[in-house]
Amino acid sequence: MSDCDQAQLATLQIVYPQSQIFLCKWHVLRAMRSHFVTDQFQALWDKIKAWVNTDDLNEFLTLWDEISSDPSVPESVVKYLTIEWMQMSHMWSNVEGDTNMLIEAYHHVLKSHWLDGKRNRHIDCIIYTLVNYMVPYYQTWHMRQVVGLEGPDLAGERRRDILTSTKEISHDSIQQFDDTQFHVASQSRPGQYYAIDLCQSTCDCRDFPRIRFCKHIAAVYVYFPHLCPEESTPTVDPEAVQDPDQPQCNFRTEDSLRTLTQDIHILSNQLTSKIGQSLAPSLAVLEAVRSAKYTLTAAIASSQGTSALPHKNFIAPNQKSWMEMAKRMGIKKAPKHQRLPKEHGLMERSIGVAKTKK
Repeated sequence: MSDCDQAQLATLQIVYPQSQIFLCKWHVLRAMRSHFVTDQFQALWDKIKAWVNTDDLNEFLTLWDEISSDPSVPESVVKYLTIEWMQMSHMWSNVEGDTNMLIEAYHHVLKSHWLDGKRNRHIDCIIYTLVNYMVPYYQTWHMRQVVGLEGPDLAGERRRDILTSTKEISHDSIQQFDDTQFHVASQSRPGQYYAIDLCQSTCDCRDFPRIRFCKHIAAVYVYFPHLCPEESTPTVDPEAVQDPDQPQCNFRTEDSLRTLTQDIHILSNQLTSKIGQSLAPSLAVLEAVRSAKYTLTAAIASSQGTSALPHKNFIAPNQKSWMEMAKRMGIKKAPKHQRLPKEHGLMERSIGVAKTKK
């Protein structure tokens, strides 16, 4: 996705000729509105926004006919839209979240935080920073999310919001053709239906590509649970889905958990016997045992469906004035400094000092 920078587009077409390039709608609308005053042509601006955001070809052509044939629209605007944008209308993304602003925002984080605000860094330095600093940081952050120390990730939070909004879809709005093909009526666009394929677990709505899950699929899972595989039910924790490129771990099974707990018990007994033979454990041993204790506490809290951290305390805002708070905190008021009359800006004549002749 690009902001329609011509040098960037030309480079992408040369280096990645098979790739599909989309234009950021935010940048498209910003470029269009710079060629006329939106306050004076509010009707034109509303039509242009609808023209850019529509994903229906008939509506797109109808709006363009209205814009190009309207005598109140400046001729320069029509000429600009025809030359600059009509030739690349196929590049306007019709996927929700169709902006590269998030990428640009993280580019700022990359430059200011990970690269210490320094510009024009060599590519080998950037790769070294990404591999040795940024990737381990986010891996550690993910592990903390798994045990409940950082809250859910964005995909997990989005999935929970989708499951909450599933109740808005009724059973009557779902059409079943066979055991795998369904149509679900749109809640925001009356008369439009979204096609769902349970074999591939896909939906053609705008929201599906974000995390490959949407409320239409969730509604089918709710009303037709006997047709859905067990791993696709809405009760599946999104954080439990593993990356296929990562090695598979079976630590969630009962046998593996029992083995791990037995190993922990044996190691703890060995540590206790060795510590009993020595006079006092070292600080490194105490720190390691304390870390293991906190890790086990977090694992127990995660298995119970709770967070390892205590609940937040909501403290009411302070309603007292600063004088009341200072009195309660025992802050004494500093005495005022006695200044001379000259420091108060008084003239010499006001205190009776006669001027001397030069």
